[in-house]
Amino acid sequence: MGITLLNQKFNFGEVWKLKAQVLRILLRPEKIANYLRVKQAYARKDTYLKARPLILMVEASSRCDMLCPMCPVAMEGTVREKGDMDLTCFKQLLGQIGGTTAAICFWNFGEPLLNNEIFYMITEAKKYRIFTAVSSNLLSLDSRQKQLALLESGLDYLIVSFDGATENTFELFRGRGNFTRVLTNLKRLLALKKEKKRKFPFINLQFVVMKGNEQEIGLIRQMAKELRVDKLSLKKFTYIGKNAKSYLPENQEYILGKHKGIVRMDRCSRPWESAVVSWDGELLPCCGDLRFKYKFGNVFGKESFDRLWNSRDYQELRRRVLEDINTVEICRTCPSTDFTSDMFVQ
Repeated sequence: MGITLLNQKFNFGEVWKLKAQVLRILLRPEKIANYLRVKQAYARKDTYLKARPLILMVEASSRCDMLCPMCPVAMEGTVREKGDMDLTCFKQLLGQIGGTTAAICFWNFGEPLLNNEIFYMITEAKKYRIFTAVSSNLLSLDSRQKQLALLESGLDYLIVSFDGATENTFELFRGRGNFTRVLTNLKRLLALKKEKKRKFPFINLQFVVMKGNEQEIGLIRQMAKELRVDKLSLKKFTYIGKNAKSYLPENQEYILGKHKGIVRMDRCSRPWESAVVSWDGELLPCCGDLRFKYKFGNVFGKESFDRLWNSRDYQELRRRVLEDINTVEICRTCPSTDFTSDMFVQ
């Protein structure tokens, strides 16, 4: 028994751990009103919205301290200027969207914990009763000071990317010398969380099932149990593009529908419900825009977030998604077939 949130299943115990944080954030009049406006606009097929996104993905840093061969940046050969989001700019953004946004996910490309101001960013978001999530390789969380800062920031949810249960397999995907370092950082964080009697962040160990590590699913389940993390996720390999087949596992249960030939989507609510802000302020409709082709302006510039969110180009994208989503390039290469399922095994 459990529920599905977006595309991932949570059992009753996991939901129970998160319930207080979620309710504390979501049961705010302005956030409830915004949620209803978003859902109404999507149901009515409006392209001009009198609501703001429910979820904002914030790229705290475009830099990374790993060179993972299966990363979309490596697979696409994307070349971008590297940098970290400025705290002052982030606070200005919060001033515009903080009252209505339900969640901020600090991820897109790059490793968010490389931004020296990430913990201040999380703290600022919490002032607006925003649910905060971080996805990290945990390599840089290498001191008690940083681990304590993470706990004290108020972070609600931490995804730890961990794609191998043994040293050889992990380092096949995550780089030589990194297995012991990451595992040590995770163990110390878990110990400190217990020492400080903190319930949060909820820690999700995420294992992407690929050729080369699918034989370790049993081992990673045992490791998660021994570590006593809050959740283990088995995620399917989600990159759609060149050389993707070389990473697909043999077990068909762990392969995306789109890799099996299911290529068409019917609708997607993301242009109504969420958006991405890059480290330097570019507003994008989705994390699936791997080459940054759909940039709708800079939220750190002169124009307000609301104006960019309802710009002519953004409205045109929503219209195309409604009329035939498969004419939108980033939707054709999106790993989802219906936005609500298929990306996770558990």
